[in-house]
Amino acid sequence: MLFWFGENNRLEAPRSLAMSQGLLPFYDEHVGTHDPLNLLSLSEARSEVRSLRQDVRMIKELHPAYLAYLTRFQIHDELDMVFWYGERPAAGLALFRTMGCQEFLIDQNCWDNIHHHFDCVLQAHDRLREIKLQHFSHRYGLTVSEVSVVRAMMAGASNHEIVDLLELKLSTVKSYIFSIFNKMGVENRTAAVALLYQALLR
Repeated sequence: MLFWFGENNRLEAPRSLAMSQGLLPFYDEHVGTHDPLNLLSLSEARSEVRSLRQDVRMIKELHPAYLAYLTRFQIHDELDMVFWYGERPAAGLALFRTMGCQEFLIDQNCWDNIHHHFDCVLQAHDRLREIKLQHFSHRYGLTVSEVSVVRAMMAGASNHEIVDLLELKLSTVKSYIFSIFNKMGVENRTAAVALLYQALLR
């Protein structure tokens, strides 16, 4: 199950594969903060990979509502991953082991490597790239209009193509680009795009 962290670390757009359709509504209504692997709690602890079965003490202290949730959906183990962008959590991935499935036998180093692989994939996701672009724009003080021009520049659009795309005058586009160069401390489009991609690929 994949989650995105939205504003104030709210979980957004959960996507599940091969899980009961009633799992998420039941979880939201009855479990929530009783989940010891709650992704919000994991993000506050700066965790990256955590398994339910790796902490015996945690199992002994499970809340009745969480135990009922595990029983109802036949969940025998859960492994959660949190993916970060700088100091903020960007996404979370929950893996469930249900009845009949083999145990999570991979050791911690392997899970860390798997986490790294997923992290590399997510860094190139459009949603995370947009978050990075917004952070970049705040860092350099770009306006909303300038960010729109930056997006077009990154797509390889010429000045005339930006005019058509954003329905602006050519003089306005040139003014925005001049302002963008000044704020970013670069002298040409190539240097600006290179700096942008350097920031977005971190």
